[in-house]
Parts: sequence; C-alpha cells; structure tokens
Amino acid sequence: MNISYPIYQILAGTLLIVGSIILLFMIKSFKKKLHLTPEKTARLEQRAWSNRALANLLISWFFLYLLAAGIGSLFYEDQLPKVRLILTYIMYILIGAQIIHTRQTHSSNKSFGLAKSNLPQLRWAIPLYLAFLPLLALVAILNKICFSGILHIEIEHQAITQHMNELTETLHRIYIATAILIAPLYEEILFRGILFPKIIQKTGLINALIITSLLFAALHFHIPALLPLFALSTLLSLVYWWSGSLWNCIVIHMLFNAGSIAFLIASN
Repeated sequence: MNISYPIYQILAGTLLIVGSIILLFMIKSFKKKLHLTPEKTARLEQRAWSNRALANLLISWFFLYLLAAGIGSLFYEDQLPKVRLILTYIMYILIGAQIIHTRQTHSSNKSFGLAKSNLPQLRWAIPLYLAFLPLLALVAILNKICFSGILHIEIEHQAITQHMNELTETLHRIYIATAILIAPLYEEILFRGILFPKIIQKTGLINALIITSLLFAALHFHIPALLPLFALSTLLSLVYWWSGSLWNCIVIHMLFNAGSIAFLIASN
C-alpha cells in the first residue's frame, strides 16, 4: 500500500534528520572545549548592567506594558489588532531608545557582541538552528503529551497564529513580519543581552539559564507554550554564552519564528 505524505511533512522530516546529524557533531565539539567554561561565564558577567540601569529599564517596560493594556481596554474588539500592533511598536521604540541611551554610558564590553567583527559568526546560525530542531521537536512532543494526554487540555495557538488563513489582509502580514523580524531582535537584546548576564553575575550560570528561560517563557503569556519556549530560551542563552555574540541568537530566533509560522500555514 502506497502512503503519500504532504510535502511539508517530508521537508520537516528531512530537516530533523539533518539536524540530528549536526547535533551529534556539535556535542562532540562542545565536549572538547568544556575547559573554556569559566572564561566564557566571566565574559558575560563583565557585560552585566548596573542595578540602577537595569531597574530603570524594567520599571519603564512594566509601566509601558500597563499603559498599553489600559489603552487597549478603551477600544472595541475589532479595533484591537491594529491598536495592539501600534502600541507594540511604540513600546519597541521607547524601550529601544532607553537601551541605546544606557549603552552609550557604558564601555564597549556592554555591546552584546554585535560588533561588525563578530558578523562572521553568522555562518553557524543555520547549522545551529538545524541542530536545535530535533531537541525542540522532542520538547514539543512531550509538551503535547503533557497537556493533551495527561491534563486533557487542548493546546491553542497564540493570537498571532490564529490569523494564518487571512494572509491577504495587510495587518496580518505586518503581524507576521513583526514576529519574524522585529520581535526576535527586541527579545534577544532584552533577555539574552541584558537580563542573562546580570542574572549570571548574581546567581551563576546554571541558575541564570533557568531563571532567564522561565522569564522568557512566562512573559509570552501563553501557558501551553511554556515548555517549548523555555527550551528555546535555554538553547539561545547557551549560544550567547558560548559565542559571546547575539548575532546567532537573533538569526536563530528569526528562523524559529519563521519556521513555526510556515509550518502552521502549510498544515492548515
């Protein structure tokens, strides 16, 4: 009996096989360089913002979030997608401006490793993304078993992914472009570039990986995605810790979001 599979399933399976092979080579290479762990941890500790600078940023973010939530409650349901998009970009601009201003008062070692000299590291972005796919797929399966099989809770997609069948509308295209291009840049600078080094400085590497990833997952406000987001954050944090640059983290995050959205579109 011939069984035909959709092209997206064949492609996904191929990527998982290739990713598994790359992952094995990367694990072997990683083991050979474990002696560099203290040096890499110290490098990020030196990039930690001061308590005052970090507190100011977090207060600003929290205030803007509450303000945006309050403003959003003043509009009708059909107006909310456009209002939320506008408010999101306002938050990105204001928080981004504060980050740039704070960086200007710091020395160059607070640059998140985004100097042009680190651009060649981007050659590892796609191999790393492929290597992470099997791990993330395994976590996704465990997450589905936990929610659907054990807790009997149906997993719903985040709000943005519920519009995948409406790509003809400009607003939804902007939402998707934001999720792929803008959000990863913002989130990597905030979580990996700013929070992660500070938490390393205060609690050590392992605790920092856990705390940063918990915050990253929780602040997406989507309970069914907590475990996959925690896993993604842990992997991205390890990439930043190992490479000292956010370039790969940003691109891998973009690829992850793009791949997730493309898979949802294909499966629908």
